[in-house]
Amino acid sequence: HEPKRVIFLGPNHFQNVDYFPTLKIPENDPNIVLSFHFYIPHLVTHYKASWSNIRDYNGPVQYPGIPIAPDDTVGYDLKLRSILEHYMHEYMDRNYLEKRLQPALVKAKATNRQLYCGEFGCLPNVSEAARNTWFKDLISLLEENNIAWSIWDFKSSGFGVFRAEDWSFAIPREILFLE
Repeated sequence: HEPKRVIFLGPNHFQNVDYFPTLKIPENDPNIVLSFHFYIPHLVTHYKASWSNIRDYNGPVQYPGIPIAPDDTVGYDLKLRSILEHYMHEYMDRNYLEKRLQPALVKAKATNRQLYCGEFGCLPNVSEAARNTWFKDLISLLEENNIAWSIWDFKSSGFGVFRAEDWSFAIPREILFLE
């Protein structure tokens, strides 16, 4: 069975799309699928995540839009402000996500490989409107580009498709199924 086994291969740094240009792929193996994770913009997807380097930022976060205003970082230490600097100057929306997907799309086209987004999600710590718009934008881009996908994770109080406490949809059905 080994000649037919499918292997999912992704770039370094937690399968970050930005590292696709340096990913080396065996040439004569048709059973390789290119895999990546997508948590961009990180401030939106990981807002207030306890394990994140941005966990101490409690100001407002926008999506779509420029995620934070410079004034929103006043009073935070210099290290956190320098991390947040990136989120103060660029408008982030569906077009931004599409631009950030480009390294994966370019590599897939150049190597004639299928893409799989094996992890993506957004914690429910941003506004419901921002979270739902982010999911709608990303899922529609994945579908338009024929990229197979899987949300992290199935059922939880965090990234889950379903809420842990009652099995209700945490992400609206019409977004998940593009109804």
